[in-house]
Amino acid sequence: MLSMQCQLDFGSNDKNWPAKAFKLDLDCEIPLTITGVFGHSGSGKSSLLKWLAGLEQQGIASKSELNIIERASSDDEQRRQRLTDLKTEQRPFAWQQQQALLFPHLTVSENLALIDKHSVTSRTRPYSVDQVIEWTGIGPLLSQPVTSLSGGEAQRVSFARTLITGKRIILLDEPFTALDWSTRVAMLALIRQLHQVYQLAFIIVSHSLAELSYCCQHIIHLVQGQLVQQGSSEQVLPKLSETSTEQTFSLLDFVEPSDTHGQQYGLMACGLKGCEQKLWLTQQSYTNAGSRVRVAANKVSLARAQQSQSSMLNCLSGEIVAIDSMAVQKSDQQLRQHKSTQHQSNQSVLVTVLIGQQLLRAEISSYSCQQLSLAKGQKVYAQFKAL
Repeated sequence: MLSMQCQLDFGSNDKNWPAKAFKLDLDCEIPLTITGVFGHSGSGKSSLLKWLAGLEQQGIASKSELNIIERASSDDEQRRQRLTDLKTEQRPFAWQQQQALLFPHLTVSENLALIDKHSVTSRTRPYSVDQVIEWTGIGPLLSQPVTSLSGGEAQRVSFARTLITGKRIILLDEPFTALDWSTRVAMLALIRQLHQVYQLAFIIVSHSLAELSYCCQHIIHLVQGQLVQQGSSEQVLPKLSETSTEQTFSLLDFVEPSDTHGQQYGLMACGLKGCEQKLWLTQQSYTNAGSRVRVAANKVSLARAQQSQSSMLNCLSGEIVAIDSMAVQKSDQQLRQHKSTQHQSNQSVLVTVLIGQQLLRAEISSYSCQQLSLAKGQKVYAQFKAL
């Protein structure tokens, strides 16, 4: 557990905040798992990471306390490690900025070797440099000067270098913005794997709910330097998506394929975690997603009876647990996508279906909801294409 108490003031005369005074004010505890930090520009996300790393010097810290609290394995007593007064290099954090700050006069291989040689914690790292190179797919880049790298290549090299430090808590500030989406999802799946296998903790800053949904177990939401909500990703992300300009979505966890039927067509019939139903994925999604997929609510349809003849491979039975009106105005981009400048989401309802132990959301029209006479407690079938 990471215990944070921070009051960091930026004065109105600060050149970095010329318009008004800004205050980062947090008092919370977060688990040492994979935590996503969400918020719009200027909400304090990057300032939080800098403060954690001991790099935020521009503000005036009127009150600051940072501790790691761990439970001893032998008993129920807690062990507290105070980090507040430690220098940056003494803290258990490795910090990666959005801009890949690599040494321009060195090759990729030399950049990695430099960190491996001079990072004290790299000596206790439970994985090798070669493993990191394989995980991040930068093998073909090793002999290249970093000045020749594309933005996405530089970010993967920067991530590899961050892992090589051997620090136990990784701070990532918009780390994969230059990557194409499929590569980004693969890196996010790697983060989940690193946490599961090596117990590395990650704190990831992003303004993209879609990105956070693929790997985060815990979410904190900042607004103008204030913590407005936090909790598990299953609880917080769907709430944020309802008021965001991004599509409303659900997260489904899956297990290994239950059979090989469909593989010749590039499809995988996986088991839906917590129940005995199948979840159909494309081969690419299965490879990249790790063990979690994102389902857009407007891609899910509902039926009162099971459809035996349908092109939609996924047909999951569940119980309606909530029906909510979507009263948030859509963004201009979404309005254009709906081909109507007058469209508002209050013409739709969000139906939440409990499938096993997981929640799936379907965005359907109010008309469809009325025609089907949908109500809480009813059994329905949620249909959507292979993901």
